[in-house]
Amino acid sequence: MKKTMRKAMAALLSFSMALTAVPFVVSADGNEPPDYEALQENLEKMKENGFGTPATDSEICYKANSIEEVVTEHSGENYIALSGDIKDLHLQRYGENIYNMDDTGKLHIISYFWEGSEIKIKKGTELPWDKLGRTYIQKTDDENYLLERGNERNNVEKALATLRKCENVLAISNNFILYEDTKNSATIEGFYYKGTKSSDDIISANPDLKLNYVDLSDKDSKNYPLCDKYDSFFYIRSDNYKMTDIYGLFSEMKKNGDDFSCNISSTELVVLDKEADVYSYCQDAVIINGIEGDANIDGDTDISDSVMIMQSIANPDKYGLKAPEGITRQGSKNADMDGDGVTNADALAIQKKLLKLD
Repeated sequence: MKKTMRKAMAALLSFSMALTAVPFVVSADGNEPPDYEALQENLEKMKENGFGTPATDSEICYKANSIEEVVTEHSGENYIALSGDIKDLHLQRYGENIYNMDDTGKLHIISYFWEGSEIKIKKGTELPWDKLGRTYIQKTDDENYLLERGNERNNVEKALATLRKCENVLAISNNFILYEDTKNSATIEGFYYKGTKSSDDIISANPDLKLNYVDLSDKDSKNYPLCDKYDSFFYIRSDNYKMTDIYGLFSEMKKNGDDFSCNISSTELVVLDKEADVYSYCQDAVIINGIEGDANIDGDTDISDSVMIMQSIANPDKYGLKAPEGITRQGSKNADMDGDGVTNADALAIQKKLLKLD
């Protein structure tokens, strides 16, 4: 289902040390111009360790996997997200973790690294450089750019917000590397909650957890980081509970549409196994208001788009979403002329539109 790579964890440590040795000199307030020479030096150090540039190995294809597919493969079909949201992975130069629990009560630590964002523009046009501020973007050819992972997170978010509104931009894709950290362990210390259940109901329904309740509306609760988003926090005081009890609790909350997030502590052991750690390349498409019918993302709607649709359906291994040269998620959005998913009817609709028969 997915293409993977095996990579020495030592590269990650080298990457971190490179960042420490050559700090970024770009100020956060934007008043000072960036030192592009220092920025470029740091980016080159990252590239030496395999980070920040699109993979060129023919066996590697970011678009072959969605984040959801990879996370589900590691965490199971019925997993529950405990902390961190795969729909809001941070676009920053340091790796982060999300924590999931499968239906057996097993905790999964999913580590991820943002590898940069690919940007495609209309041929013959330019990016709105005057609106992108101090963001380092590498031009790879006349139509494609890479928003480097060496940029500050705040600058990345501002740049992407600008690019999404730019009429010259045809597609944006965020690239990630994900892997499951099996070397470290995690512990659920408690959880934030906002939903339909009262604190007494939650405590009485889960006696084995020995829950202690904190009202986050109290002025003394402001030291809880998520106090503005949630109504309450529950400490898990029991040392003798089953993980399946935790799964049952959160499963019911999820079913009821309640909002919760766990406070999780984890070890940070430096245990390296370059043969066992399997990394997955995956991509998160930033869907924009593209050109209707532009299935192949070339900036125009013509007969080649109709052909792309039919090829993606007839030969998905070569032209489907997971194929390196196949249709993209943005292309699929553009191709869906009637809102019923990409079908041969969309290819016919494009042909009729070109012949002015619609």
